[in-house]
Amino acid sequence: SYEELIIPIQPIANQHDGLLSQIPIKYLPQAITLVKEAMTFPIWFNPLESVTIPVDIKIGTRWGKYLKKVSDSNIGKIMSGDQD
Repeated sequence: SYEELIIPIQPIANQHDGLLSQIPIKYLPQAITLVKEAMTFPIWFNPLESVTIPVDIKIGTRWGKYLKKVSDSNIGKIMSGDQD
């Protein structure tokens, strides 16, 4: 259903080169995929040259040093609460 496609991402702050949002934990894997896809795209300078700016995503239950960088290899550990 349409309601299953909705991911409640609540923007908190927009910084120089970053976004801070709140997302219910149960939507986290889908939100990570959505945000990464939305922010990673080629910027074309001409028909033959482009650059894609890399995107880092960090998650946590608190801001600052408590945030953990997300990668394909550690998302399962982070979601399970294993912090190391």
